[in-house]
Amino acid sequence: MERITINPNAPTALLDVVQEIILDHNNVRDLFARYIRATDINEKQAIVNTILREIAVHGETENNSVYQRMDEKNMKPLADHSREEHQEVEEALLKLGSMDVQNQPAHDKQLMEVMRLFQEHGDEEEMDILLKLQSQLTTEMSNQLALDFLNIREKLSQMPPPSSVQVGPTAQKLLALLMERQSLGFVDLRYQHPANSITGRSMKFEMPLLT
Repeated sequence: MERITINPNAPTALLDVVQEIILDHNNVRDLFARYIRATDINEKQAIVNTILREIAVHGETENNSVYQRMDEKNMKPLADHSREEHQEVEEALLKLGSMDVQNQPAHDKQLMEVMRLFQEHGDEEEMDILLKLQSQLTTEMSNQLALDFLNIREKLSQMPPPSSVQVGPTAQKLLALLMERQSLGFVDLRYQHPANSITGRSMKFEMPLLT
């Protein structure tokens, strides 16, 4: 089945939730490629921190928006399957977070496992699940779901996130780990979500970046 791709010429008046999800996937893929190319250990650590953050935030954002809408659209089995895959990725992430990036053979082996799980999940969403979701949404519904997705994502960027956003126990541990690692830095993302239509703030995280 053909993969959904980001359309750079798509109209900007309304948002497409599928495009926002794929943007997150592409950022993680790009971060991994940057990790492979990096030679400085501090840069590698900052990239890994960003991978941990992006996957954790992405999964919990989907849980609080997209998967809930899928439940309502008689797509609960697919939503539950995606939740299970996110849980598997988060558990692998938590193991990665306990490892020292300077112990590169063991650390990089676990990072490869994280990326294998994430890539399999992303491919399945882009080639199957998101196509089915897209067929159930009008343009207006997709725009509203995209706004919900971005607003929840912004809330999850706050450390700690507000209690109004439900966060699973594994993700809570990951976010706590990220708070401990703030001094080690993060890197900028290659792809940016549009500005929050309610607050006007860009979809960036308020955490120290690698300088």
